[in-house]
Amino acid sequence: MIETQKHSNITGKSSESSSDSSLENLNEMEEDDFNERNEDLLNTMLSPVKLIDSEQQRPDDIVSIINSVFNNRKTFSCPKIKADLVTGTSTSNLSPEDIGIISAMGDSLATGIGLWPRADIEFRGAAFPIGGDATIDGLVTVPNILREFVPSNHLLGVSHGMGLRDQLPENQLNVAMAEAGSKFMPAQATELICNNCTGPDTGALIKAMDILNRGIHKAFIVLVGPIHISSSFQQQENLMKTRCPCSRQQPDGFMQTLSTKWANSFATVQSHVQNVKRKTFSALTLPFLTLHSRYPYSLFIPNKPLLNRRGHNYAAKWLWNRLISGPNYNFSKAVLSQDAYFCPSLGCPYFRTPDNFNNCEILTHSSAELLRVSKEKELEQDLGVSKFGSKNSEVYLTTLAIMGIAFLSVITFGTIFYKRSKKGTRGRFDVVHGTRRLLIPEYNYKTSNASRRQPVDDDKIALKSTNCENGSSGGN
Repeated sequence: MIETQKHSNITGKSSESSSDSSLENLNEMEEDDFNERNEDLLNTMLSPVKLIDSEQQRPDDIVSIINSVFNNRKTFSCPKIKADLVTGTSTSNLSPEDIGIISAMGDSLATGIGLWPRADIEFRGAAFPIGGDATIDGLVTVPNILREFVPSNHLLGVSHGMGLRDQLPENQLNVAMAEAGSKFMPAQATELICNNCTGPDTGALIKAMDILNRGIHKAFIVLVGPIHISSSFQQQENLMKTRCPCSRQQPDGFMQTLSTKWANSFATVQSHVQNVKRKTFSALTLPFLTLHSRYPYSLFIPNKPLLNRRGHNYAAKWLWNRLISGPNYNFSKAVLSQDAYFCPSLGCPYFRTPDNFNNCEILTHSSAELLRVSKEKELEQDLGVSKFGSKNSEVYLTTLAIMGIAFLSVITFGTIFYKRSKKGTRGRFDVVHGTRRLLIPEYNYKTSNASRRQPVDDDKIALKSTNCENGSSGGN
């Protein structure tokens, strides 16, 4: 009961006192691991190599693009680029400064089991993929490296302390389980959003990727396969074979066959993600976590297939340098014990994802503003042309409609008037031969007939005219 209470108090906290005491115990454990005797007596048969300069150990293409390195907080001098360059708009320009949330899925590597001395306790705060206890001066983990690029309070999801998955606070996004296999990935992926010797379940991995793709708007997924630890002198031999009970009795080519299955499966997953990827969602699949050492057994917890603190430090360094330098990082030539942590290169100051392996474009904020203004002008011109064209078409249609209506009106009324004129017997100014007659309208206001046409003789017209004249004179 006391032990349980002690663990629950530590879970979710990253106090300096607990970190210091844990580091002291871890240092003691490292001494035990370093002096471990393996059954093959490999380490006693090997002698250290005289190493040349670490820069010469790196491949030429890596030396040419990595401009600066660091080993601790004091030597950290990586340039901050977010103020000058456009970053984080897609997975092709994703900078360490853009990471705001980190989470972990998987098995024992992400749980940190065994990192607490002589106890099978899940020390998640010290696990290299997700742990955030102490700093890079005490515990080298991916989150602690990221904290050198972003403020500590801006990085969410980091694991602290110890405890099982169900004991973690909700703000610690570590759903890994000890001895979990690839078949558990969909369930773990679903939880993030809302121990065998077999190949991976490719369908389950693809399903997990699809769940993350649908549930997370912006994400860069790094999928890391099983551990491959070997001697620097025999890099093809995976020392996990003698550590795992399910592989000890297997033939010599068993691990190579298993490695091929993992490589093919991860290639399928990578191809699937590239086919369904979005601009802000991508994944990088690494079939193996490969660590080479002159003293490889010093990376293990005694008599277990688990990494100790030194192993986690090496794993964090390998993964970080691989993310920064890309596929050209030749870990077979890298001496992890002497190699430093890479700063993002000036030629491509982003995480090297499948989206920028072959083409890494750098865009400054000023250039982005000019590009934006140029695109807006082009868009306005396109819209102006389309609007002008639409207005012209409306004018043309209106004109044609008016002309059509006018034409039909002329034809219709002209036809009506023409037919009516055909029905008449005389024209308006027809002259009758012999006697001149005019059609004079006479208005009789006493009758209901408003107007009539009556023929009048010329003599009557003359008589009326004479009477009118006489009346006029008589009146005068």
